[in-house]
Amino acid sequence: MGVPRIKRHLGVSVVPGEGAYLLCEHGSAVVTDPLAERLLPLLNGKHDLQSIVDTLRDEVAPEVVRRAVAQLARAGQVVEVDPDADERSAGYWESLGRHGDEANAELAAGVRVTTFGSVDAEEAIEALWAAGMRIVESEEDTSALDLVLTDDYLRAGLASFDRRQRATGRPWLLAKPVGVIAYVGPIFDPAGACYRCLEVRLRGQRRAEDYLEGKLTDVRIAPPTVDIAASRSLAFGMAATAAAHWLGGHRHDGTHAVLSIDTATLRTETHALSRRPQCSACGNAALVTKNMRKPVKLVPREKTFAEDGGHRAKSPEEMMRNWGHLVDPITGVVPKLTPLNTRLPFVRAYASGYNRALRVSTLRALRDGLRTQSCGKGVTDIQAKASALGEALERYSAVYTGDEPRFLASLNTLGEMGIHPNRSMLFSDRQFAEREQWNAKGIAFQTVAEQMSADAELEWSPVYSLTEERTKYVPTSLLFYSYPYRGPVYAIADSNGCAAGTSFEDAMLQGFYELVERDSVAIWWYNRLRCPGVDLDAMKEPWLDRMQAEYRGLNRELWALDITADLGVPAVVAVSRRTDKPAEDIIFGFGAHHDARIAVLRAVSELNQFLPAVAFSTEDGGGYTFPDPVQKHWWQTATVADHPYLTPDPHEPASRVVDLSMPTGGDLAEDVRLCRRLVEDKGMELLALDLTRPDIGLPVVKVLVPGMRHFWSRYAPGRLYDVPVALGRLRSPTAEADLNPIPMFV
Repeated sequence: MGVPRIKRHLGVSVVPGEGAYLLCEHGSAVVTDPLAERLLPLLNGKHDLQSIVDTLRDEVAPEVVRRAVAQLARAGQVVEVDPDADERSAGYWESLGRHGDEANAELAAGVRVTTFGSVDAEEAIEALWAAGMRIVESEEDTSALDLVLTDDYLRAGLASFDRRQRATGRPWLLAKPVGVIAYVGPIFDPAGACYRCLEVRLRGQRRAEDYLEGKLTDVRIAPPTVDIAASRSLAFGMAATAAAHWLGGHRHDGTHAVLSIDTATLRTETHALSRRPQCSACGNAALVTKNMRKPVKLVPREKTFAEDGGHRAKSPEEMMRNWGHLVDPITGVVPKLTPLNTRLPFVRAYASGYNRALRVSTLRALRDGLRTQSCGKGVTDIQAKASALGEALERYSAVYTGDEPRFLASLNTLGEMGIHPNRSMLFSDRQFAEREQWNAKGIAFQTVAEQMSADAELEWSPVYSLTEERTKYVPTSLLFYSYPYRGPVYAIADSNGCAAGTSFEDAMLQGFYELVERDSVAIWWYNRLRCPGVDLDAMKEPWLDRMQAEYRGLNRELWALDITADLGVPAVVAVSRRTDKPAEDIIFGFGAHHDARIAVLRAVSELNQFLPAVAFSTEDGGGYTFPDPVQKHWWQTATVADHPYLTPDPHEPASRVVDLSMPTGGDLAEDVRLCRRLVEDKGMELLALDLTRPDIGLPVVKVLVPGMRHFWSRYAPGRLYDVPVALGRLRSPTAEADLNPIPMFV
């Protein structure tokens, strides 16, 4: 028979005439009812209810005592217990909301230990025994929890183990109790995320290891395991506690998360793991293909934010609240958002991990990827942070994963439904002929693809033509980074026109503005056009005034050029040079937007992003914080005297922002339709692919307008040559051999 008892994690202290205090590790409470002073001390597990009633009979009516005990039981403060049970462990469970005796009994279900890699199972077994759990060896015991110990969460065999467990509906706990940083969790069970969900996230954080595994196929790539006995004991104890929680029925926010234990600092951190809806193991593997095949349908979308981040459906604060959980060094898509150490307090810029748009197939590409980060900038700190997060998620969403819609065909087979990749890449015949020389330079941004014939067979994926309102097809490798080429490289994906947004409509707008920006820059740069300046003073923008003052304090000039092309969408380049030493350290940033004010703010905030690289350079050639040889050569040798197109045309009046801006309304979808009309008026076509990944949820769009130029060195006939003449800036097209010999390098 059980006896009534105040929960065993609560202590009772009575102050006569004042009340009975209930004390626990989480706080205290006082019960001021006079009955409590007499009743609560008797609820100590040593008296049955009748004995308590008899003890208080002379002071309190029996029915009042019984009613008070029943009320305390309903309130969860009193439970019926075994008077001989271990009060310490039972009190622990009761502090977690479980019945102590029941939880202790449930530990008898036991734990089965399995190891992968160099882990001593005996240390775990000792910790489990100490925690009161039974060790199970038989595979037939289905009530036991499987504890899997490993020295690496990406160890071979873990995926197949998870598949077996899911097939039988058995939960299992993963732990890495070795190393300086130990991991415990998550619990994998059929209701939650699977091991594959975790594996995808972990691999995304290990770029160097994946590169080495591709080069050294017969060697396991991993750092050595280093630890001490005390650190292992700590981790084994945490793993045993997690196992006890599961068996004892305690569920909490960390049950399906990874707990990291930094044994060097004794700090712990919980890393939430979410189920990936498109997971091939626990989700719908056809989901991405299904979503990407859908026609684009614009819906009315109100603009609620219109600052330097562009016209958006949500503010940067809302974006961080909605998608900030994706920042995590273990289970996240973005390892962390780190303010760039610029030594310039006015520069608002964040790094958000490596640039996934860069292919990693050589040591140089690996180094570039580790150095070239996804970044975000802005006028405000929150905008810079949201921008960095958006860029990282955008790049993640455009990485090839194998579940994208694609099929094998030739351009001849597809006919008018297929779009030749060079209509977007725009390499010239001369570049194709000199491909080997171009690619021997080893500059990732200037790689020339192979020339594709119409009968070449390769994989194609759908894009939606908003112009023709039907699906068309482009090579899969033109759309997705890290595409696994199995033949000639006919198309190369890049980030131009790829954008994230807080709605599909504002993402599409940002992708289009990027196309406009790059197109305008290419036309200006390669033709070395003289363009009017932008009247920054007339904008009366306090932030711009401050930036000009900050630049002057660094012995730099700052100005802007109006490089708007024939589409009429304002495009701006912000330029700055050093004035106190022979090397002018010229830098520039770009921006394009229907609202010319936003175009200017974007260009200057991008300029700020590059400023730390040159702000502290010295006359002897030192002090550059980003010593890329191509850029460093430019900084040390380029002058405005040699490159007059970097300065405002003295024969044209400065452009005013108020005159440049194109009128738009309050609906983002209508702005997209305006963009479509602009390109159609020039005989081009607006295409889009919804790249939004189900596990991310942030809208990401790839926008294509075949014929618009990238600002990299792509010299095919078309707008690069025709637009300067149509604008009246040149009398005749520039010959390919006479284009600016310096490829755009930002």
